[in-house]
Amino acid sequence: RSFLSGTFQMGQRNFEWETGFNFGASRATDWAEHQIRLDHVQRALGDVAQCTGDCVPLNLFGGPSAVTPAMLSYISYTEINQTRTSVANAYATLNFNMDTSFLPAPIGVALGTEIRRDHLEFSPDSLLEQGFITDLQFSSTNGSLLAQEAYGELSIPLLNQANSRQ
Repeated sequence: RSFLSGTFQMGQRNFEWETGFNFGASRATDWAEHQIRLDHVQRALGDVAQCTGDCVPLNLFGGPSAVTPAMLSYISYTEINQTRTSVANAYATLNFNMDTSFLPAPIGVALGTEIRRDHLEFSPDSLLEQGFITDLQFSSTNGSLLAQEAYGELSIPLLNQANSRQ
């Protein structure tokens, strides 16, 4: 976070100002272990003659110990997803008081503006995006949101401190 602030005088009025900029970013990688590759299950359960190369035939009906570690290794998969986010925020404020003859204290005035940009990028595992894993299917996404805001505030004293205690 970086900011500048100060005061200045114009006529008889004192002003306080501040301007600044914030930026934050994060990257995340998540691993989902022991997912099942549906394309490997389909190949391993199909015709044994078609189960060549690294394919290990899968026997689901041979009893409790029929599924071997080699079979599990062939159909198991660890998906890896990437997420990146960032937020950039710029702002400026101006505060001052206005004296009046009809109120017990000056009117406080605050003015400001803010511009914020949020960005998100999600890159799922390629097999997840294609629907080859038993997890929910996701698509890549990449987008931003830009917000521009302004405000004005008045603090109008209706009673002075002495009268407010009575």
